[in-house]
Amino acid sequence: MEDLKPVRPLFVTILAAQGLRMVAGPVFYDGRSWVESARLGGAFASFHGYLLGLWVQPGSGRAWP
Repeated sequence: MEDLKPVRPLFVTILAAQGLRMVAGPVFYDGRSWVESARLGGAFASFHGYLLGLWVQPGSGRAWP
């Protein structure tokens, strides 16, 4: 777990974005089931969460290794 300390803000940002989009996925995606829609929402949020995390990372005061 100590290995993730330098990138924890990035990790948490991606996880939060995926969680939010998984909850909102069934509203935005008309898949075959709500599980598929939630999975698609979480998958599409990964890239956006990563970009947001890159923006958050320098402001957290933690440097990249």
